[in-house]
Amino acid sequence: MIIASEPTIDLPLENLSFRQKLDLFHHLREELGFEMNPEPPDWHYGILKKREDRIARGEGTWIPIEDAFKSLKASLPPDRMPV
Repeated sequence: MIIASEPTIDLPLENLSFRQKLDLFHHLREELGFEMNPEPPDWHYGILKKREDRIARGEGTWIPIEDAFKSLKASLPPDRMPV
């Protein structure tokens, strides 16, 4: 991938694994000074409120976080598995 800048930047992103791209992303974010744990956007709170209301009405259930991660990992292709 060639990034249009002066001078141009030629990065072999298509040759990097998902893990390598993720490591690069984290490194650049730190170098640029971005906050690692930003405050969630306001719309997240609305979704959480709806879910809590469903639980309160008996229309939803909690599952252990480990089960949620197992389900998420099972849905990902092998090259996108988080470490």
